[in-house]
Amino acid sequence: MQGYVHWYRPDGFYAGVFATQADYGYAGAPSYEIDSYAGKSFNLKGGRTELKLEGMYTSYPDNRTPGPTFDFFQAKAQAKHVAGPWTTIALASFVPEGSYGSGEVLRVEGETDYAVSPRLTLKALAGSQGGGRGHDRAYWSLSAATTWKTLGFELRYVGTDRTRRNCGFQPTACDPAIVGTLTVNLPPIF
Repeated sequence: MQGYVHWYRPDGFYAGVFATQADYGYAGAPSYEIDSYAGKSFNLKGGRTELKLEGMYTSYPDNRTPGPTFDFFQAKAQAKHVAGPWTTIALASFVPEGSYGSGEVLRVEGETDYAVSPRLTLKALAGSQGGGRGHDRAYWSLSAATTWKTLGFELRYVGTDRTRRNCGFQPTACDPAIVGTLTVNLPPIF
């Protein structure tokens, strides 16, 4: 289960909280994660390009794993450009001290979306993450997303260059997978 609350203002400032279940598969591991974030969006080039600067703190309140904390802070910069049916997104993020004392982590990512129709979008994403005690990886995904009334559905094929042998304590997490996402967009409550 996942859920979030997102607050935004017309001048581009926003903040929110995202919560999700977590399952690391061992006694004392956290059972949920909370991401608290705030940022500012800037519209450029007549509204076709958006620059977003954000800070996010990730915490695992019920974690009982001995040793350093799993919690970490992340700074992000994202540029998004829309040209007709095409949307291009570039993202960079930096973590000064990763989970469990894993050190600096830098991630760069690019995504291109093509709106086939108002209700169907095809997406391609590729990224790279470096740092965090040698957990460097490249990753990618291909997906199709559609909407119907207040529902959104996305089917995504994901993969990485990490093998089971160098994937860490959860080796199957690096296997290619097909992931489905169902989203319900509720009307504002106030």
